[in-house]
Amino acid sequence: MRNLSLAILFVLVFFIIISCSFGDRRLEQALSFAGDNRTELEKVLIYYRGDPEKLEAARFFRDKNPTS
Repeated sequence: MRNLSLAILFVLVFFIIISCSFGDRRLEQALSFAGDNRTELEKVLIYYRGDPEKLEAARFFRDKNPTS
């Protein structure tokens, strides 16, 4: 039973680490697609850092409109 719990924990940690690295890659890709607007996009993400709901909305927009 203990080995099963450790295996499940290992798998969960593995998936968490993998999902975090994909998020960083998507962010970097969106920022590179932004071109001249990269600074503006970074300002928006920094500005909404303290408001999780608005930050999530900004990330949604970024993900759905990578060339905007």
